[in-house]
Formats: sequence, structure tokens, C-alpha cells
Amino acid sequence: MELQTENLFNQRKALLSTLKSLSVSIGAVDTLFHIDLDKPDIWLGKSWMKCLKQRNSIFYTSENLQDTFQCYKSLLKPMDSDLSKSVNKQLYSWTAAGSTSAKMLKESGYKKVVSLSLPLSATSQLYGRYLFFFDDANNQSEQEICQSIENVVNEIYLYQSAAGSSKLILSPLEDYGMLKKSTIAIIRNLALGCSRAELSDIHYMTPRGIDYHLERAKCLLGAKNTHHLIYKSQSMLLL
Repeated sequence: MELQTENLFNQRKALLSTLKSLSVSIGAVDTLFHIDLDKPDIWLGKSWMKCLKQRNSIFYTSENLQDTFQCYKSLLKPMDSDLSKSVNKQLYSWTAAGSTSAKMLKESGYKKVVSLSLPLSATSQLYGRYLFFFDDANNQSEQEICQSIENVVNEIYLYQSAAGSSKLILSPLEDYGMLKKSTIAIIRNLALGCSRAELSDIHYMTPRGIDYHLERAKCLLGAKNTHHLIYKSQSMLLL
């Protein structure tokens, strides 16, 4: 157990170091990364931004950025135009100069935020989302920032692939709270080959209760049967 914990710690440290290097290559002072649904506003509807407040599976390159974003989430309104546009565009420069979030960012030492969204190789339903934070020392034009990102885009794809397979980042289905922990646990044991009877014993449920959880998961993921559910769950980083 101690060795496993140490390996996870070293893996996380390496991922954060790589993220910081990418940030420097682009000219940003800080970067935020998480794995998100392709269209969270469609998956979650009007409750999307409310659900975003509970997300914790996010990588930050500094404690200052982590504190700033936690504050931003707490002040998040039902409709934030910059955030909404950022998930619907591959590259987006946040522009709400007079907004509460912009004032908060300025107080934390950031001048500009540029977001990047790239699909994961495993599925088109998951995207790597990046927020690059720039300070006053950065004099790049928007075009130059775009070119800096383009120069390292292959490294960015490799990074999010490594992060997604690391088991250090939760599936957004879990992090948004779209599936109960008990449902996810049942899916994972099903993937290990457990029968209905074994699942009932493990989770202290009736077979009907097990079926309820599996049917709910199949409905959410659009799975046709349990084999398809396992496949979809793996591609959505639940396994």
C-alpha cells in the first residue's frame, strides 16, 4: 500500500511538472487542467455550472491558481458567458474585463486567460480543458499566443493522454456527481467478472437493486447491454 501511494505521488508530481513546462513554453505563468465532457451544457443542462462548483479533480500549477479558481467557482453565476464560450470553442480568449471573475483574476496577478479544448484519443465524448493564465510581464499578442500553443500541441495531446490513463483524474461523470459511488463500484466489479449474485453479496443489495444501478448507468452512457456498458465505462475513464 505504501509503495502504491508513493508511486501515485511521484506520478502526480511528474504530471504537474510537465504541465508547468507546457505552461512556460506557451508563455503562461500558470495553467489549470481537467478532463471534461464534450458538451457539459447538454449532458447536465441548466445545472451544469452549479455542478461545476463541486468538481475537485483538477490539476493546478500553483497554490495561488488553486485558491483563485476555488474562489471563482464559489462566485460562479448560473450563466457565465466566458466559461460557456470556452467549452464550445477549441481556443478562446476570455474577454469579460468588467466581470467579477476578471477583477478577481487581476487581484491574483493574472492579466489574461486563454482556454484550450482538445478531444481525448479514447473517445470524442471527453475533452482535455486547459486554462492558461498570463500576467503583466507577458507581451504576446493573441495571435502569438495561438502560435505558441500550436507549437506544442502534440506535447499537449500526449500530456492529456498520460493524465487520462493515470487514474489520478476522476471521470467527469464521477466528479460532476452524475453517477452514485455505489453505481460506479458495481460497474467496476462487473468489469472484474462478478456475476449478479456476487454483486448482490458484495454490495448488500437484491438482484433487483443491482439491476436498477446498471440500468441507470446504461441509460446515461447510451449502452445497449452490460458488455457495451463496460466498454463505454472504460472509454469514459470510469474503469
